[in-house]
Amino acid sequence: MQKKTKSIMICWALLYASSAVAQTVSWDTSGNALLNGSYNFRQVFYHAATTTGNLDQGYAVYGTIVFDGTGHYNLQNTNLLTYTTGTGTTKALSATGTYSIAANGYGFLDGLYCPLSAGCTKNTLYVMVASGLLMGSSTEGGFNDLFIGAQAPTTQATTASFTGNWMLAGFVPTVGGGAGSNANLFFSMSPNGSGSLGTVNVTGYLGSNTGTQTIQTQTGVTYTFSGGVGVMNFPGSGTPTSFLTGTEDFFLSSDGSFFVGGSTSTPDIIVGVQSPAAGAAQTFSGFYYDAGLDENEHFLTTSNFADFDTYYGSFNISGTNLIEGDRVLDLSSVIFDASAASSSFAEVIPASVTGGTYTNPGLTNYAFNSSGSIRIGAGIGPYLSFNVAGKAQTLTGSGVYLNPMGVSNAASFAPFTTGISPGEAIVLYGSGMATGNTNAPSLPLTTNLGGTSVTINGIAAPLYYVQPTQIAALVPYGVTGPVAQIQVSNNGTTSNTVTTFVRTTTPGVYTLPSGGVGAAAAEHANGTVVSSNSPAIPGETLEIYVSGLGAVSPGVTDGAAAPLAPLSKANAGILGFYAYVISTPSFAGLTPTLAGLYQVNVAVPATAPPGTQLIEIDGPDSESAEATVPIVVGGGAETSSTLMIQPARNASRTAMLAAQR
Repeated sequence: MQKKTKSIMICWALLYASSAVAQTVSWDTSGNALLNGSYNFRQVFYHAATTTGNLDQGYAVYGTIVFDGTGHYNLQNTNLLTYTTGTGTTKALSATGTYSIAANGYGFLDGLYCPLSAGCTKNTLYVMVASGLLMGSSTEGGFNDLFIGAQAPTTQATTASFTGNWMLAGFVPTVGGGAGSNANLFFSMSPNGSGSLGTVNVTGYLGSNTGTQTIQTQTGVTYTFSGGVGVMNFPGSGTPTSFLTGTEDFFLSSDGSFFVGGSTSTPDIIVGVQSPAAGAAQTFSGFYYDAGLDENEHFLTTSNFADFDTYYGSFNISGTNLIEGDRVLDLSSVIFDASAASSSFAEVIPASVTGGTYTNPGLTNYAFNSSGSIRIGAGIGPYLSFNVAGKAQTLTGSGVYLNPMGVSNAASFAPFTTGISPGEAIVLYGSGMATGNTNAPSLPLTTNLGGTSVTINGIAAPLYYVQPTQIAALVPYGVTGPVAQIQVSNNGTTSNTVTTFVRTTTPGVYTLPSGGVGAAAAEHANGTVVSSNSPAIPGETLEIYVSGLGAVSPGVTDGAAAPLAPLSKANAGILGFYAYVISTPSFAGLTPTLAGLYQVNVAVPATAPPGTQLIEIDGPDSESAEATVPIVVGGGAETSSTLMIQPARNASRTAMLAAQR
């Protein structure tokens, strides 16, 4: 999914310093055994010389990383390619370090190489383990990188074993050549088991060609294997332009359905998936981890600006809805969490996929491996995205069990990879967490309902309701970063501990009906709900109900009703966007007389286009772009914000009930 330009966060970066996660924190390491044995990998690093997105440095680290299953790793047969304008040098690289992986497969590796940060020799890489893949990005290190690894097969791949139909995706930068010289790839090939790939139509998008597809026809393409390492040889420059020339090394995964690789002389990256049988239908659903990069060259010709970012995170697919939560590093060195929904970006999630590929017109081409557990993607120009996703393991437990993936924003349903923030309403999923269904009887919210309680970093959390399989709770304001430990107790029996990162803000917009996708829970000044029958008018101020705006002043007691006078305002700077048109809120803070519900009073800009438009709420380290608002053509003066501060009106109650899924 494409991420929008985040240049507005440059100004926030001057006010809010992004700090790296200290590695002395207590992180769940019960998933360390998920990383055991050898992974072949490629990690690419890119540095943009200017805000035009021109890349002046590129690096590639490729080889084998061996994990012992108990928290230690070492690099073997690994090289570092350093590339500046037209020149590349390679040297051997070795490293040892430690890793911490939670039960859900999410964690970090310490001690890896960081070539792009001045004075940095060791780096923390945030990773996720899924479907035999290891993928992630450093983000907090302040440089753009992408790591893709595949569990090595027990039997070395050979020329004869590499057969079938394959789809490939890749990112091919031209370091020093300007953003318009960068390209991404998406094409097919068919190895014959005898070392021939025949004629390959290397298809992709060149930045300077905006949305025009380019095909490089290569004849006589061959491949070989030696010591389990594959090498594809593209013998000519091809026509009409050269995307791939020379050799591309690659490593097959343990199940033989995926590979990762790239050149030993330029810092590109390619991945491939073996296609399912012709006509085979696949369902695409469940929880996936993903990592990737985006280069948006939409404004390159008009404004000489190409936004570049790298990210890692997750997405959850239910039916035709996809909700994702990613940790993103923009080229401006601003780090933020982004949650988005497929429907908000007009992205279509098919109920099933035939032949292993599908396209979202104007956005992205995707391909699956034969089992549907791995997806690769490449953007459609001028959106030069590249991404890899692996289906996460299904987790269950006995007794009082909190699912390590089962922490989400109560408003937006954003997954746990976006973290949590003080004051946020969250929903926890698991089993055996309560003996029955109990709702909070009144305010202030209690920290014990029917014998069930929740602690976050040892602080008792106020509870909206408890059920055996889910709990709605409020993150105490005393919970501070960098890591939160969440635990449930049912009549004295405690659950496993789940860890997640703590952010300053984690905004999510409530929707009607609940689910994080669709119409925002919003009101006009007269207290009526904004809907298709009563749309917003440019110039009027709407009251939008949200979760996750973080600390407030004056502070409130956890679980207590927010005051009407004085109002409790969000400490963090909050911005609103209607269809990407910025609008500064007249108020952002807690809704009076209710517990844990925030509101953002933000005017619909006069230039906002009519129709059903995306409403986005941003904090200094976050953005949420899922819900929509209907807007009509019209005008009128902005409504006074003082009329919008009303105690516990109808839509606000409805919005809070949205937490009760």
